[in-house]
Amino acid sequence: MPTFNSERTLLACLRSVCNQSYPFREIIIINNFSHDNTLKIAKQFGAKIIQMKCNPALARNLGVTNSHGEFVLFLDSDQILSKGVIDECVHLCASENADMVWIPEVFMGKISGVLALPSGRIPMEEWSKNTEQLGTFWQVNTFLRQRTDSPSRHV
Repeated sequence: MPTFNSERTLLACLRSVCNQSYPFREIIIINNFSHDNTLKIAKQFGAKIIQMKCNPALARNLGVTNSHGEFVLFLDSDQILSKGVIDECVHLCASENADMVWIPEVFMGKISGVLALPSGRIPMEEWSKNTEQLGTFWQVNTFLRQRTDSPSRHV
């Protein structure tokens, strides 16, 4: 999870991870040298913390490289998971033989109205063909991806 001065949202985010019915193995925080209580909050949840000045995409790649679970969930520090969403994603990966599950996101708050993004399942071999169709949704959605033993595990 990429973080930078995320104390305002990180606690709720990490609580939503810990409240999942599916047992999580690790939380990896890639912190961009925050000046607030981000690290203190992350440590309360036993997160592995890596300090690095980098953009969110590089932070996610670094997180994948340092992960050990069968599945990887990409999550931003201002996102809150619905109860049971990880169980649902793991079930979809198994039942549909999917490499990735696209988790729909709902945006509420300071923007006007509510924007709900549709969910979809995309086989890994189709991913490169579909990135243009995803357009701007590519950067604002959360993905759960089954790990592979490939030395190149970048998103």
